[in-house]
Amino acid sequence: MLKNLPHSVKIGITRSITRTFEAYMRDIEWNEQRFDPRVFMQRWRDYIEHHSSWFHSLDDRLKANPAFHEELADKINSVIDKVLSEAPMEEQLAKIENLAKQHGVEDIPVSCKAEADYQIERLERLGNMNKIEE
Repeated sequence: MLKNLPHSVKIGITRSITRTFEAYMRDIEWNEQRFDPRVFMQRWRDYIEHHSSWFHSLDDRLKANPAFHEELADKINSVIDKVLSEAPMEEQLAKIENLAKQHGVEDIPVSCKAEADYQIERLERLGNMNKIEE
Protein backbone atom coordinates (compact mmCIF):
# COMPACT_ATOMS: atom_id res chain seq x y z
CA MET A 1 0.00 0.00 0.00
CA LEU A 2 2.73 2.46 0.94
CA LYS A 3 4.67 1.67 -2.22
CA ASN A 4 1.63 2.66 -4.32
CA LEU A 5 1.37 6.13 -2.79
CA PRO A 6 2.63 9.17 -4.71
CA HIS A 7 6.33 9.87 -4.27
CA SER A 8 5.60 13.17 -2.51
CA VAL A 9 3.44 11.38 0.07
CA LYS A 10 6.13 8.77 0.73
CA ILE A 11 8.68 11.56 1.24
CA GLY A 12 6.26 13.37 3.54
CA ILE A 13 5.78 10.25 5.63
CA THR A 14 9.52 9.74 5.99
CA ARG A 15 10.14 13.39 6.88
CA SER A 16 7.34 13.45 9.44
CA ILE A 17 8.74 10.37 11.17
CA THR A 18 12.29 11.74 11.15
CA ARG A 19 11.31 15.20 12.41
CA THR A 20 9.09 13.83 15.15
CA PHE A 21 11.64 11.25 16.27
CA GLU A 22 14.50 13.73 16.41
CA ALA A 23 12.36 16.32 18.24
CA TYR A 24 11.20 13.71 20.75
CA MET A 25 14.75 12.52 21.37
CA ARG A 26 15.86 16.13 21.95
CA ASP A 27 13.02 16.54 24.44
CA ILE A 28 14.18 13.50 26.38
CA GLU A 29 17.81 14.60 26.02
CA TRP A 30 18.68 11.55 23.92
CA ASN A 31 18.26 9.38 27.01
CA GLU A 32 17.24 6.00 25.58
CA GLN A 33 16.00 4.89 29.00
CA ARG A 34 13.32 7.60 28.83
CA PHE A 35 12.10 6.60 25.34
CA ASP A 36 8.45 5.60 25.42
CA PRO A 37 7.10 4.29 22.11
CA ARG A 38 3.54 5.24 23.06
CA VAL A 39 4.56 8.86 23.70
CA PHE A 40 6.51 8.95 20.44
CA MET A 41 3.56 7.56 18.49
CA GLN A 42 1.19 10.09 20.05
CA ARG A 43 3.55 12.90 19.10
CA TRP A 44 3.82 11.58 15.56
CA ARG A 45 0.03 11.25 15.32
CA ASP A 46 -0.38 14.84 16.56
CA TYR A 47 2.24 16.04 14.09
CA ILE A 48 0.68 14.38 11.04
CA GLU A 49 -2.84 15.44 11.96
CA HIS A 50 -1.91 19.10 12.47
CA HIS A 51 1.15 19.74 10.30
CA SER A 52 1.21 17.28 7.39
CA SER A 53 -0.63 17.84 4.17
CA TRP A 54 0.06 14.27 3.03
CA PHE A 55 -2.04 12.84 5.86
CA HIS A 56 -5.12 14.78 4.80
CA SER A 57 -4.65 13.73 1.19
CA LEU A 58 -5.09 10.04 2.05
CA ASP A 59 -8.42 8.32 1.62
CA ASP A 60 -10.16 7.60 4.93
CA ARG A 61 -10.58 3.92 3.98
CA LEU A 62 -6.83 3.61 3.57
CA LYS A 63 -6.22 5.31 6.92
CA ALA A 64 -8.56 2.78 8.57
CA ASN A 65 -6.98 -0.26 6.91
CA PRO A 66 -5.05 -2.47 9.41
CA ALA A 67 -2.63 -3.58 6.70
CA PHE A 68 -1.78 0.07 6.03
CA HIS A 69 -1.08 0.55 9.74
CA GLU A 70 1.24 -2.47 9.71
CA GLU A 71 3.14 -1.01 6.77
CA LEU A 72 3.35 2.35 8.55
CA ALA A 73 4.73 0.63 11.67
CA ASP A 74 7.39 -1.06 9.53
CA LYS A 75 8.19 2.29 7.91
CA ILE A 76 8.48 3.99 11.30
CA ASN A 77 10.87 1.30 12.50
CA SER A 78 13.01 1.51 9.37
CA VAL A 79 13.21 5.32 9.49
CA ILE A 80 14.18 5.26 13.17
CA ASP A 81 16.77 2.57 12.45
CA LYS A 82 18.18 4.71 9.66
CA VAL A 83 18.41 7.79 11.90
CA LEU A 84 20.12 5.76 14.63
CA SER A 85 22.56 4.08 12.25
CA GLU A 86 23.75 7.24 10.50
CA ALA A 87 27.22 7.71 11.95
CA PRO A 88 28.25 11.13 13.23
CA MET A 89 30.50 13.10 10.90
CA GLU A 90 34.10 13.77 11.83
CA GLU A 91 33.34 17.51 11.86
CA GLN A 92 30.57 16.97 14.38
CA LEU A 93 32.79 14.88 16.65
CA ALA A 94 35.56 17.47 16.49
CA LYS A 95 33.13 20.27 17.32
CA ILE A 96 31.73 18.30 20.27
CA GLU A 97 35.23 17.62 21.55
CA ASN A 98 36.16 21.31 21.23
CA LEU A 99 32.97 22.54 22.93
CA ALA A 100 33.29 19.95 25.68
CA LYS A 101 36.83 21.11 26.43
CA GLN A 102 35.70 24.74 26.53
CA HIS A 103 33.04 23.92 29.11
CA GLY A 104 34.98 21.34 31.11
CA VAL A 105 32.56 18.61 30.17
CA GLU A 106 33.73 15.04 29.74
CA ASP A 107 32.33 11.89 28.25
CA ILE A 108 29.74 13.15 25.76
CA PRO A 109 27.99 10.06 24.37
CA VAL A 110 27.29 10.25 20.66
CA SER A 111 25.96 7.29 18.74
CA CYS A 112 24.57 8.89 15.57
CA LYS A 113 24.52 12.06 13.49
CA ALA A 114 21.22 13.29 14.96
CA GLU A 115 22.49 12.82 18.51
CA ALA A 116 25.67 14.68 17.59
CA ASP A 117 23.53 17.60 16.39
CA TYR A 118 21.71 17.54 19.73
CA GLN A 119 24.96 17.50 21.73
CA ILE A 120 26.38 20.39 19.71
CA GLU A 121 23.22 22.45 20.31
CA ARG A 122 23.28 21.56 24.01
CA LEU A 123 26.91 22.53 24.44
CA GLU A 124 26.42 25.77 22.51
CA ARG A 125 23.44 26.64 24.75
CA LEU A 126 25.60 25.89 27.76
CA GLY A 127 28.20 28.33 26.42
CA ASN A 128 25.56 30.98 25.81
CA MET A 129 24.18 30.53 29.32
CA ASN A 130 27.66 30.97 30.78
CA LYS A 131 28.13 34.20 28.80
CA ILE A 132 24.82 35.58 30.11
CA GLU A 133 25.80 34.82 33.72
CA GLU A 134 29.13 36.68 33.37
